[in-house]
Amino acid sequence: MEHHKSRMGYTLCMLTLFMCGAVLFLIGFFPASYSASEEEKSIPNDRPTTLHGIKLEPPPPSYDSFILFLVDALREDFPSATSMPVAFARACEKLTLHVDIPTVTMPRLKSITTGTLSNFIDIALNVGHTEQLEDSLLHRLKQRNRVVSFAGDHTWANLFPSEFTRRAENNDSFFVNDFYEGDRNVTKVLESELEMNDWSLLILHYLGLDHIGHVEGNESPKVQHKLKEMDESVQKILDHRNFPNYLVLLTGDHGMADGGGHGGNTPAETLVPLYLYSKNCSKPSSGSKRYNQIDLAPTLAVLLSVEIPSLSIGCLIPEMLQSLSLEHEMYAYFYNAHHLLNKARVKFGHEKVRRSDYYTWYQNATLLHRQLLLPLRDGDGSGTSQVLYQNAKLNYIRLSREISGLLSESLVKFDYGFIVLGLSLTTARPVLGHNGSVKIGQPQGGAIAGLYGYGCCAQCGQPYIRYNLHKLNAL
Repeated sequence: MEHHKSRMGYTLCMLTLFMCGAVLFLIGFFPASYSASEEEKSIPNDRPTTLHGIKLEPPPPSYDSFILFLVDALREDFPSATSMPVAFARACEKLTLHVDIPTVTMPRLKSITTGTLSNFIDIALNVGHTEQLEDSLLHRLKQRNRVVSFAGDHTWANLFPSEFTRRAENNDSFFVNDFYEGDRNVTKVLESELEMNDWSLLILHYLGLDHIGHVEGNESPKVQHKLKEMDESVQKILDHRNFPNYLVLLTGDHGMADGGGHGGNTPAETLVPLYLYSKNCSKPSSGSKRYNQIDLAPTLAVLLSVEIPSLSIGCLIPEMLQSLSLEHEMYAYFYNAHHLLNKARVKFGHEKVRRSDYYTWYQNATLLHRQLLLPLRDGDGSGTSQVLYQNAKLNYIRLSREISGLLSESLVKFDYGFIVLGLSLTTARPVLGHNGSVKIGQPQGGAIAGLYGYGCCAQCGQPYIRYNLHKLNAL
């Protein structure tokens, strides 16, 4: 009987240690982001209308039509002169976007539309689709009664149940063996929408490439066939007669790892192309510049002439602002810097912001900006100083990047103390004493090695489980 009680005590102790350790590990690995509902209330949503006493006018929409052409799992090295000849040759700009982890679809759509970061708790939300966004580019467009059409992955419909004017979501996103049918349906919607020409924003989300990667890997011959199919769809847009003033963005929500999956932080998973197309584009700049995926939201907000989403911590992409006049371009940089500075004041406190270097940069930029406005508004602007313009722009850009980096670091943090403590408890080995008492022993050698591996994995920010099941990373 005593021996039986000892075994029961041993089992209960082992289970208790494991459960406590698992809870502590989850608390450390899935940190809570700061609450938007509380902190964002004090951040002004309206666009600024004055600068040091001078009246400002927000720029109108830069293009009549915007198309977000999203190819799921389109990694940076997939488009080329051979795989996608039309898309590659006719791009006005070939840029690179860095995608934050976790590299799965739902968190990436949040970053694209809100300009904020997600964390690994979104993996759970990705499965059940329990979350609906409260503010985004789509919300801003709906507030202004702008037409937004969508076709593709049904994750969009779950995130934005009432923001689309028209939508045609695929119902077979779980069916990874569908390489072509879902994409053909998206292209059919594209063809009909091109004829309607009443929308401000058209979103297309193709899933076939991602499905091929999951089933057959990134080396499958079907990958090249799919890229050719995507190239033909891009050509349909570029050659259509109804669009004299458009901007097309070809990009991916995340990349594809060697082997076909995604979810981690390898370059193949975190780097995606951003190709830009318009009728009157300038000569592409040499080299591929890299920006963050969260930079899309504030840049598109400026070009669409809507307010930047309140959650946005992104910066502007200069190559996307080339259609703006110099005055409107400076307004765009000022607006985003103003938005980020307000978020920094809420997050870090007014006094800390006032003593920071980036606040000095902001003051310098706004003073230089003010000096530019008078010659810009007098005559043809020929008296504008390029030195003032470049210095003001430089200060706006560097303060925005500084604040964006600080906010990114504060938004999602791992609690390594909880992670290590949790792993220590889950790998601890209870020991039965001679008198039947239960003592806590040291983790076994293999467990220590596992603890080290887990700690390193958490330290680099990569999930310790590879989310290669489609229900986790393709939704």
